[in-house]
Amino acid sequence: MKAVDSKRLAILIKSKRQESGLTLQDLSAKIKISPATLSRLEAKETQPDTLALAKLSVWLNVPIAELLQIKTPTEQKGTTPDIVGAHLRADRNLSADAAENLAKLFSDLYVTLKKDT
Repeated sequence: MKAVDSKRLAILIKSKRQESGLTLQDLSAKIKISPATLSRLEAKETQPDTLALAKLSVWLNVPIAELLQIKTPTEQKGTTPDIVGAHLRADRNLSADAAENLAKLFSDLYVTLKKDT
């Protein structure tokens, strides 16, 4: 999993917790993350695991992609074939050759079928 901006996450958790008048124990009971983990997150001493990140995302009302600083498709640079190719190369179920072949196939097909604008 991509790393979360620990400093930003710590600020978000602590500020919302304090605004809500919650102790670490109160928040722990509410979102089912241990007080110790919440304390370490607020102190920037750890990264949340996937489940904790999902719970925090809901409680903070902040999309996971934003917490992970992942660019949305409209913010990404590169063509559609470039983006698809990157995803194929990152797929652990494909060999490097298979990923490249699929990326090339997709790129060629995309060029053939895309609208002329």
